[in-house]
Amino acid sequence: MVHSVMTRAAVFAAAALLFPMAAPAAELRVPSGFKTISAALEKAAPGDTVMVAPGEYRERLTVPAGAGLTCEIPEKCALDGGGTGAVVTLRDGASLDGFTVRNSGKAGFSGTKMEGGARIENGAATVTNNRITGNNAGVILIQSGRSLIARNRIEGNSRYGIYLLYSKPEIRNNTITGNKDKGIYSGYSEPLAANNVISGSDTLVFSEVSVVTLTGNILTRGANAIQIAEFPKDQQGVAPVISHNLLWNNAMNYINATAGEGDIAADPMFVNEAKGDYTLKPGSPARDAGNPGKTFHDPDGSRADMGAHGGPLAGAPALAPQGGGAAPSAKAGWLTPAAPKGEEPGAGGWDTVSMKDELKMARANYLLHCSSCHGEKGDGEGQAAEALSAPPRDHTDTSYMSTRTDDELFTVISEGGTALDFDESMPPHKTVMTEAEARGLVKYLRKLCACQFTGK
Repeated sequence: MVHSVMTRAAVFAAAALLFPMAAPAAELRVPSGFKTISAALEKAAPGDTVMVAPGEYRERLTVPAGAGLTCEIPEKCALDGGGTGAVVTLRDGASLDGFTVRNSGKAGFSGTKMEGGARIENGAATVTNNRITGNNAGVILIQSGRSLIARNRIEGNSRYGIYLLYSKPEIRNNTITGNKDKGIYSGYSEPLAANNVISGSDTLVFSEVSVVTLTGNILTRGANAIQIAEFPKDQQGVAPVISHNLLWNNAMNYINATAGEGDIAADPMFVNEAKGDYTLKPGSPARDAGNPGKTFHDPDGSRADMGAHGGPLAGAPALAPQGGGAAPSAKAGWLTPAAPKGEEPGAGGWDTVSMKDELKMARANYLLHCSSCHGEKGDGEGQAAEALSAPPRDHTDTSYMSTRTDDELFTVISEGGTALDFDESMPPHKTVMTEAEARGLVKYLRKLCACQFTGK
């Protein structure tokens, strides 16, 4: 357990070990030097910091590659997105530190069209010491490399706390509470989630075609605590890595998963959960019960506590060094190598999928949105098939698929089954896919059936 409070400099050093950064180049101040944050960010170069004075700022922002956006007094700067789009978008190597981030757009339930508080796409960035609340999703990572999401309060978002797609972040020492649907959603990703408190969502952690590492977390007050989409027999290559977590007061602790080494079920004994104080009381079973590995130790070298106040970033805010993002480029070697030539589309790391590679992206969308019913091979034998009111279509059935035009397939994908008098269990996807993605999915269906339209 932690017996002393780390200095800010010590935390900077800890973060730098994970994500080494270049020295600061310049500090651009708002509002003394620039009237708006947007104006300062337009002038920011890699390594620069935009330093913001306390106040409310009604702006939607993009932090350029390698630049840092920091509030002088943590959480005393409010960024309000006005109810449209992402409040803050971070480019590769950018950082966001110390803000209240709120009021994103509400569009998107899944996929690349999701709107939220902080968004990282096609790069790696850091989000630390923020309060992210009142958004569609708190933090969104899409095709993101070794991003760091640490020491944030991600609470009261209408869909997700953290939403991952084709990403490999470290998620450490956050309190992820009261987010309606899911605390953490992981699709085609490989996150490390360590020393977080995740509470008060329908599902606290949901993993789909992912390798999720969960260690040192406290998971409480969920309908489902840890849910893996794949049945155990189907988890080869996507099995979760679970150890040294505390699960308490959930309707179900594990779905398609089992307790890991060191997992315990006991009251964590928070100081004042009702007021958001997740510090552990003396005598808590979560003290000195986290991951025993040295890389997870508390700053004083002792075994980590479980929860948001344990592990190497415990004891003080895990601030990113001022003057730049706290994550290396997505090209820094963290990502999975691309598939060798000749392998199936989508082989290799999901982070290698380019939005410009239509067939790979289509396969990714098929696995994300279709495989639970239609099966990963498209044969209609998905895990949810038996629960549907009508059997899912076998997309490998050449005799049937050749009787459907591309436009008909596109209509059913976009508008749902009822658009062509099919069963309503086929939902519309126009809110989670662009038209181009839906057209690409039609091409992928043609690959599955090895057929084209030949007539009714």
